[in-house]
Amino acid sequence: MIHYLRETFLKGKNEAQLAKVEDEYLERLPRGMTLLKESKEPKRAPQYVLQDYGDALFWTMQVEGGNIAQKGITVRVDPGPGGVVDGKAWMLYDHDTMRLAACWTGDKFVDWRGIAFDGSHGTHTSIVGEKVFVFPNEPMWANPQTGGFEDVRIRGRDNKPYGPLPREWVHF
Repeated sequence: MIHYLRETFLKGKNEAQLAKVEDEYLERLPRGMTLLKESKEPKRAPQYVLQDYGDALFWTMQVEGGNIAQKGITVRVDPGPGGVVDGKAWMLYDHDTMRLAACWTGDKFVDWRGIAFDGSHGTHTSIVGEKVFVFPNEPMWANPQTGGFEDVRIRGRDNKPYGPLPREWVHF
């Protein structure tokens, strides 16, 4: 760098100030920095894992095969710093069926699968850990006319129920 500055900006402008490049001159130059060995970048968790979701995560969650809370609200139920992701115990409520879908514990919140997280298609974010209890994907709020729990939600092409319970059932 110093040689470049000398040759480009000083040479030809003030020759009297240019020292001859000899061993004595080179020994007076400041020592270069020792280059650090290149190391691998430390592994960092993906942004969706590091993000602070607050006390609850509103998301479609798969409890187990075929048991999906389409309008899930996951809440952390253990004390401690951090949000829902930092917990060790959770409860999942499903808006559509008015049910408590699952309660689980563990060192890891969910598997972070799905288009918004790991980019995978045809997958759902699934709960991981020890399931304390699981309720089936069916209404947990009775029909006020009959007192029955028959699932009257619309059926999709896959013959699975989708959407919320009728307004008359859950509006009060």
